[in-house]
Amino acid sequence: MYKIDSAELEKVQRKATKLLPGFKDLGHEDRLHQLQLPSLKYGHQYGDQIQIYRAKKNLEKLSIENYFQPAKVKTTRGHPYKVFKPVTQNRARANFWSIRAIDLWNSLPETVVKAKTLNCYKNRLD
Repeated sequence: MYKIDSAELEKVQRKATKLLPGFKDLGHEDRLHQLQLPSLKYGHQYGDQIQIYRAKKNLEKLSIENYFQPAKVKTTRGHPYKVFKPVTQNRARANFWSIRAIDLWNSLPETVVKAKTLNCYKNRLD
């Protein structure tokens, strides 16, 4: 998602949460916290991570090899399922979920990535 689209969506979210009784004078983050709503950025990242997990575990009808390549360098840090992040030449390609989600996926702890089920993964991701 482009920054301008994200900013517009966040503007709508800010307005909507201010309309609720008792929330007008609170800051945006406080409103989200009290309403137990995630930020838009968190929601996008969360969705991206679930999509990668589903692809890695063959829970999707897509071929994981078309989107991700295993990392070429094996490191002693992190998990063994790290993926290679290709260099992109344009902004549109950099916004594809298969590119933007790699850094966060690679930074996840091994206990999260090795979850046996999707629900277990979601719980550990939170």
